[in-house]
Amino acid sequence: MPPCSNFRREQLLQEERNILTQITVAQTQLVVVYSRLNDLAPSVALPTEVLVPIFRMLSPSGGPFHYDNVHMYVPIIAVSHVCHRWRAITLTYSALWTHVPPLLLGYKWTREILSRTQGAPLTLDIQLRYHKRDSDSGLKLALKQLDQIRTLIVPCSGQYGLHYVPSSSPAPLLESISFNNTTGIHTSNPVPYHLIVRFETPALRKLVLGNNVTLDGTNATIIKDLTHLDIGNTDMPRLYKIIDVLQALLSLNSLALNIRASSVAVSFTIIILPSLTSIMLDGTASDCSKLLQHVRAPSVKACTLVCTSRDKEELPVLLAAVSALFAQNKELSALLQRPQQLFINMGELSSRKMTVRMAETEYSGGIEAFCQPNNVTWNPNWHLALSYTTLEYGSITLNDIASVCKVLCLDGVTDATLQRICGPGVSLFCKEFIGKMPALRSLTVCRTFASAIFKAIQPSEGFRLEGLSQLCFEGLVFKQNRSQFGRNQDITELKKVFRTRNKMGLNLPRLKLIKCTSPGGDLNNLRSAVIRMGVNYTMGETDTGGCVDSRMAR
Repeated sequence: MPPCSNFRREQLLQEERNILTQITVAQTQLVVVYSRLNDLAPSVALPTEVLVPIFRMLSPSGGPFHYDNVHMYVPIIAVSHVCHRWRAITLTYSALWTHVPPLLLGYKWTREILSRTQGAPLTLDIQLRYHKRDSDSGLKLALKQLDQIRTLIVPCSGQYGLHYVPSSSPAPLLESISFNNTTGIHTSNPVPYHLIVRFETPALRKLVLGNNVTLDGTNATIIKDLTHLDIGNTDMPRLYKIIDVLQALLSLNSLALNIRASSVAVSFTIIILPSLTSIMLDGTASDCSKLLQHVRAPSVKACTLVCTSRDKEELPVLLAAVSALFAQNKELSALLQRPQQLFINMGELSSRKMTVRMAETEYSGGIEAFCQPNNVTWNPNWHLALSYTTLEYGSITLNDIASVCKVLCLDGVTDATLQRICGPGVSLFCKEFIGKMPALRSLTVCRTFASAIFKAIQPSEGFRLEGLSQLCFEGLVFKQNRSQFGRNQDITELKKVFRTRNKMGLNLPRLKLIKCTSPGGDLNNLRSAVIRMGVNYTMGETDTGGCVDSRMAR
C-alpha cells in the first residue's frame, strides 16, 4: 500500500476514535440529565412510604406469557429498572420479591429473586403454565427454601413439583395451600391430599382443594387447625367419605363446597362444626338443603348458596334448611328476624335465575370473606346470599319470591333493591311486598314495571312509609296511557305519590332516575313538577349496572 494511503487510513481511524469519544461523553451527559429529570418527576418525588404500597400491589401477570420476557412474570423487575431511586427502593424492601414462580422464571432468575427476598416469607407458585428448559432446577432451588414458604400454589394434578420435597422436611411458616386447576380437566380418580403433601405443616390454616384432589384417607390430625376449607367439584358420596375429617376440624371458620349432582343416594350423619361462621354451597337445591339439614353450626353468621333445581318444590325446602341453620345461632337469629337490607333480582343472567340477598347492616363482626368464582370477594355484611336457577318449568314466578320473603320478617327492612321483577300478578305482588316493609327508607328499583312500583308506594292512611327518604329508579320505561292520548299514566302516578305525601305531611324522598325513558318525552314534565314541590331530583345518564354493584360494594 502506498505511504499516502497508510497516512489517510490513520487519519480516518483517528476521526472514528474522536467521534466515539464524543458519543460516549454525550451518552454520559444524557444519563446525568435523565437522572436529574427523574428526580424532578412527580411519581419519583413521592415519599418512599407511598411508593412501597403501590409497588406491592403489583403481582405476576395471569394472562398469556411471553417467551423470554421475565418482566411479564414478575412486574416488580420492570419497576426496578425505571430509575436509580426506584431500584434502590425495590432492592431494599424484600417483601416486594416474595412471589416466586420458578417454572416461569427458570433457574437464574429464581436464584436472583430468592437472593432479594433476604429470608422474607414466600409465596411459591408452581402452577405449570409455561415450562422453561431449566425450570426443574429452578423448582428444586425454590423448594430448598421450604422453611421460608408461607403460601403454596400447586397445579391441580398435585404431583408436579412436590415430589422433590423430602417427607422429613418441615414447612413451619406454611399457612395456605391452593390446588388450582389451570387446565379445566377433571379426573374420576382424584389424588389423595396426604399423598401429595407429605411434609409437616404445623401452621396450615387455609386449604383449597381443586377438582382433582381429595381428602379421602387423610388423617385429620394433619389439618386439624384449618380455619378455611374450600373443596371443588365434589359430590355427596365423596363428601360422605370425609365426614370424619370434617368433624375433626374444630377450628374451621369458613367452608366452601362445590357439589356435583349425583344419582347415588347418601344417608348423611350429623356434621358438627362448632366454630363455623360462614358457609358457601354451590350445587343442586336438593343436595344443598340435605347438607344444610345435617350441619350443626351454632356460630354461623353467613350463608351463600348458588343452587339449581328441576323441581319447584325444592325451593321452600331449601329455604327452610337455611332458616334452621340460622336459628342455631341465637344472636344471628335475632338479628335476621329484622334484616335491614334486602335485594331481590329475577333474571340477572337469564329469565330463569333469581338472586336474593339479605343483611343486617349494623353487624360489624369479623366474618372472614371468602372468594367466589372469578375472584369476587363475598361481602360479609350479607348474611344470606341466594342465587337460585330453575332448569325446567320456565321462568321463576312471583310465588317463588314470596316463599323467600316468608323465611324472614321484613318489617325491619330499611334498604331494599328490586331488580327485574316480572311475571303474572306483578302489581299485586309489589304492593303486598312493599307493604310488609313499613320501616323502608331507601328503595331502588331496576328494570321492573314502573306502574306496579308506583302504585305499590302510593301512601294512604294505613300505609304511610314515613321514613322513606330516597327513591332510585333505573332502566324504567314510563309508558303512555293508550286510552288517553298524550297522557303518561306512569308519570301521573309517580307525581301523585309526591302530591299525596305532601298533603299528608310526610317527607318528600329524594328522586333519582338512571337511564329511564318515556315514549312521549314527558320526563321533563315530571322533573318540573317534583322540583316545584321541593323534591331533590337528579338524573343519571350512565347505566351503573349499579343497583347490584353499589349495594355489594358496601
